[in-house]
Amino acid sequence: MKENYRDKLKELVRLERHSNAEVIRALKQVQVKGLHLDWGHSSLFHYCVNELGYSHAAASRRVSTVYLALDVP
Repeated sequence: MKENYRDKLKELVRLERHSNAEVIRALKQVQVKGLHLDWGHSSLFHYCVNELGYSHAAASRRVSTVYLALDVP
């Protein structure tokens, strides 16, 4: 029983990592295409906070990651 929880948690963490990477890839496209501007947000950060509901800290981490991904191919 305990091993089932352990295995389940490992799988959830794997899925979380994958979904986080997908979110960053999608946010990168939003930034590159300027979609946040079309949607009425002055910056990707404001889009993440006001539209996606991230905290300021969480939005900042994601936006920083997007900018890093844009700088490092």
